[in-house]
Amino acid sequence: MEKPGNVVVAGAGPAGIVAALAAARNGARTTLIEQQGFVGGMAGTGLSLLAFHDNAFRRVVGGIPWEIVRRMIDKGGCVVYRNDGKLEGDFSKEFFHSTGIRYSPELFKQVATEMLLETGVDLLCRTLVTDVGKSGSRVESVAIENKSGRGELKADAIVDCTGDGDLAARAGAEFELGRRGDGVFQPMTMLFSLANIDMNRAMASGAMKRTPWSVMEPANLVDKFRSYILDMTPWADKLAAITPKEVPPITRFRFHDHNDGVYQTGNFIHISHLDGSNGEQLARGETVGRLVVWKLVEILRDNVPGFEDVKLVQTATHLGVRETRRIRGDYYLTGEDVLEARQFPDSIAQCGYFMDVHDTASSDFAKADGGGQIADEASFGIPYRALLPQAVDGLILAGRCVSGSREAQSAFRVMGTCMAMGQAAGTAAALSLHGNRSLRDLDADLLRATLRRDGAILDRPAA
Repeated sequence: MEKPGNVVVAGAGPAGIVAALAAARNGARTTLIEQQGFVGGMAGTGLSLLAFHDNAFRRVVGGIPWEIVRRMIDKGGCVVYRNDGKLEGDFSKEFFHSTGIRYSPELFKQVATEMLLETGVDLLCRTLVTDVGKSGSRVESVAIENKSGRGELKADAIVDCTGDGDLAARAGAEFELGRRGDGVFQPMTMLFSLANIDMNRAMASGAMKRTPWSVMEPANLVDKFRSYILDMTPWADKLAAITPKEVPPITRFRFHDHNDGVYQTGNFIHISHLDGSNGEQLARGETVGRLVVWKLVEILRDNVPGFEDVKLVQTATHLGVRETRRIRGDYYLTGEDVLEARQFPDSIAQCGYFMDVHDTASSDFAKADGGGQIADEASFGIPYRALLPQAVDGLILAGRCVSGSREAQSAFRVMGTCMAMGQAAGTAAALSLHGNRSLRDLDADLLRATLRRDGAILDRPAA
């Protein structure tokens, strides 16, 4: 039986991978386009997958995202961890309750690629999506460019998983950019990984401490994956000398031990006052981030006990960008929606992450204005309407660019929630083809029933 139409998914990060899998599994001919040479996006850098659970440790993300996690766990290089406690002494600080998924970045890329190929998704890497083609308000194609030259892909439905809402913006959708009033963005981050650390010596010096994170599952890795925090304040003057104006003071940072001799670093090098949707500023951020990492490793090697033989394994393939465009949709999520754990009749996902607005003036864990915990450590709903850009048809969003305020976006931007939105967007795209309905006219009850059938969690878990 011939499939009903074409779905094009732009961006093969966590949201895009899941969107493509959902569209293909629901019967659509699906093409996934990615500018890098591999799938994974930020998940391919080793950044933890957050928000699979609410802050009371109840799981709120299921379906295809959870299937990816289970496959990684089965291969032996992935854990679910929780964060519940305080650091002591000079590190005294209340740590927010949360959970995360930690894994080898190569493992994520492998599992995601295997699943896409199994499902019959056409994967088009090393390809840029440069524009959209429209007929009236409807987006009908995407312009692409790669080694073969310039081309066009016709699509019956398009899923924008670019993170920055690139396709929606090119289609003329309205959007917000940065903080209201001054346009300030949350800082970007350059991740990296290290090896050859003598952790016993570093711990004995007092500079390094274990964090209160602990593995929830699988049981055989409970003592194998560990996390640490390093106090850098004794070398503040040396650090200040290597940090350009875009990088605030570095005072401490985290290491994650994956039981393989490689330590993934946490997201602590902030690169502030740059717009990740601006080509020149993004390029500046990439350069600044790598320069700081290279110089930081030299300082670690020359000054910190246990780091005398430290090796830089790699810097991330690209910067981590927290905030750029927020496309205005048919519903606008607010900070009140988040803090009051609001639910919606058309909820297509749950988000249990707290409002996490990073401070542009600090590379520490301090949060700027707008941060806050969800009521009762629960979760809030993501309405389907927030995925639909106003005045644009034929296109649906998934990821950190969906419709909402800066405060709300600081919660729903994390990868677990973005993956859940991806399943909803890909499923909606396929369902719209089956019934020859527009994405905006799609029956939300049908979408929710299909998502439930496929294992997605749509409602807040019982207390």
